[in-house]
Order: sequence, then structure tokens, then C-alpha cells
Amino acid sequence: MQLVASLPCAPEVQEFRLDDCGKLQWESLPPMIKTLYIGGQFVERSFLEKAMYSISNACLESLTVRDCPDVEFIFCHSRNCLRHLGLTRCDSLRAFSFHFFPKLQELSLENCNNLESFSISESLDRSLPSLESLGIEGCPKFVSFPEGGFSAPNLKYFSIEKMQSLKSLPEGMYTLFPSLTLMRLFDCPQLECCEGGLQSGSLQSLFIWRCPKLVASRIKWSLHGCTSLLELQIRDENVESFPEQGLLPATLTYLSFWKCSNLKTLDYKGLCHLISLKTLHIRRCPRLEFLPKEGLPSSIFKLEISSCPMLKERCQKEKGEDWSKIAHIPYIKIDGFKDICT
Repeated sequence: MQLVASLPCAPEVQEFRLDDCGKLQWESLPPMIKTLYIGGQFVERSFLEKAMYSISNACLESLTVRDCPDVEFIFCHSRNCLRHLGLTRCDSLRAFSFHFFPKLQELSLENCNNLESFSISESLDRSLPSLESLGIEGCPKFVSFPEGGFSAPNLKYFSIEKMQSLKSLPEGMYTLFPSLTLMRLFDCPQLECCEGGLQSGSLQSLFIWRCPKLVASRIKWSLHGCTSLLELQIRDENVESFPEQGLLPATLTYLSFWKCSNLKTLDYKGLCHLISLKTLHIRRCPRLEFLPKEGLPSSIFKLEISSCPMLKERCQKEKGEDWSKIAHIPYIKIDGFKDICT
């Protein structure tokens, strides 16, 4: 049984949500909708196409689609005013084309199990001048970004997570992503460092979690030339010594090691030049036994150590063998217990 409904003419309606409505259909939607949410695996494509056509192209700014088995309706025609697009658990999606969304500012693709790639048409000159945020998560078949890279001069946020097949990042990020400030690389076991490294002209925060091949090839990161980088967090089960000499830029103010289960050594040669470092976090690194014999950078204001049993023992206040190396640090917190030194 199919229920058909019609909405009264309501041009003032700007936000509309359709969530798990089964066979319920509308002849049309208010034409001035700015924000549209569609969710539910039983929503029929014919309705979705009708809904998209009834909304004025000049109005729709934000579209979120979840759990729809067929999302080809979003590629029916261009949406020149669409700014925000999120697709989650849409398994019919195999390739995403920016051709239909030239003004897109924010794109989120999550758990689309058959997504393999995205493309940028020649009509856009391989450039996405409006894009500010790009996040792709849980797409196990996603293999690569467009060959030769793509230009996103205003991209500030870039995140890829749980991408089992992805082997490389977009080419030429340093020149093609000049405004990038935050990059998150999580759970990408095949990801390796591409030519040109990870540096970007404006990169301030870099988080790398469980990307073993990427961390293993860290000598290619080229972060020493990334003079805007302030924050770095590493979470890797294989790294034994970190950081190597010359790996990190002197501008770094925050450094965190988290769940580095095989980390045994902090390399002083890679730390001593970090004259701007203010905060050092060491969490769940059970094999890290001691700090560098030369100590830590004198600039450090805050040191936090948690779930590092051997290191904790050596850093006990006034009696641990490594206490003299950290006694000058104003704020010390070990397993939740705080010492404020004066």
C-alpha cells in the first residue's frame, strides 16, 4: 500500500526532514527549502527525484542523505547553490562527481561501502575553489583520489578514516591545498606517504592514528618545512623510536603519543630543537621506560603521562630516577595526579 500526501503551499518552509517514512510520498515539496534531510532504506527513488525537482535550484543549500539504497537522484541535475552535502550508508554510490556541485563548501561521505573514487570534470578545471571541508570515512573500496591531484585553494579541513584500500593521499597537497589547517588520517592500513610529503603551506594540526605504512615512511613526511605546524598526535602500534632528527618543525607547540604500544625511546636529537614545544602528552606507551638522558626541551610547560607504568616509576616526584629531568616543568600530571612546580 502506498500513501500519497500533498503539502499546502508553504513557501516559507526552509527546512524539511523525511526520516524512515516507508511508502509515504509527496507530490511535491515546498520550493524554497534550504535544508533537506532524507533518511530510510524504504524511500523510493521516484519520490526522491520528484522532491529534488520541486525544490528551487537557487534555494537548496544543505542536503543530507542516510541509508538510501539508491542515491543517483542527487545527480539528476546540477545544484549550483548547494553548500553542504552529506551521504551516509548509501551503498549504490560507486563514484562521486563534483560536476553537479560546483559551489560545494563541505562534503562528508561516510560508510558508503561501494564508493571507489570521485571525479572532477574538465569543465571545473580540476579545481574546487569553494570547498572548505572534505571528510571520507568507512568506505572500504575507495582506492584513489583523482590522478594528478586537484586544486582546493580554500580547503581547511581534510579527514580520511577507516579506508582499507586507500594507498595514497592527493598529489601535490603543498601547492594545491594552500589553506589546509587541520588533517586527520585514521585507520588507513595501506596508506603510504606520497611524493611531496604531508606538508601544506598552512597546516597547523596533524593527527595520525593507526596508519602503519604511513608512519613507517615518516622520513618522507617533509614536515620540517611545514613552519605553520603547531600540533601533532601520533597513535601507532609499531613505532619503536620517535622522532628522528630533523623530522619535526621547530614551530611545534603540542606533541602527543597515544597507544604507541612498542615505543621504547624518545629520541633527544629529534626533540632538542623544538624550542616552541609547550605540551607533551605520553599515553598508553607501556614499553617506554625512561626519558632521554639529556632531558626534555626547556620550553615545555605541561607534561602528562598516563598508563606508562615503567616511565611512571622513574618520574616519581623527588625519588624517581628521571625526576631531575622534568622537575623544572611547571605542570606535571601522572596518571591523573597533578604536580604544580614553582
